Amino acid sequence: LAHVFREDISAGQRVLAAVEVLAGDLEDSGFAEGCPLATISLELAATSAVIRVAAAQAYESWIGAITRGLSEVPPDQARAVAIFVLSSIEGAMLLARVQQSRAPIDQVGAMLATLATAFESGFLPPPPG
Repeated sequence: LAHVFREDISAGQRVLAAVEVLAGDLEDSGFAEGCPLATISLELAATSAVIRVAAAQAYESWIGAITRGLSEVPPDQARAVAIFVLSSIEGAMLLARVQQSRAPIDQVGAMLATLATAFESGFLPPPPG
């Protein structure tokens, strides 16, 4: 997804571009292939330290990429926003698979883009924490 986090488009557009890639891939697979990391993590992280550590490292990599991609967000808030974005998208992908519809991803993407635009414009207070 690194290619969608371009500096020449707004934060909201970057979020929408990332969500479009994920939704398109899921839809193209007939909603059969979601996030393998989420599936493995949910099933095995509690019983396998190796899986848990590998999954944590992968998620940290994604959080880092999202954090860097949301350069308009103040640095002291960027990690929390990145975790919110990733968690929202992961949940939307799960719902999309269950509902056999890309609607949850599109809806979450639109909301995340709206929030990113508000952050970019300075309309949101800092998140807690």
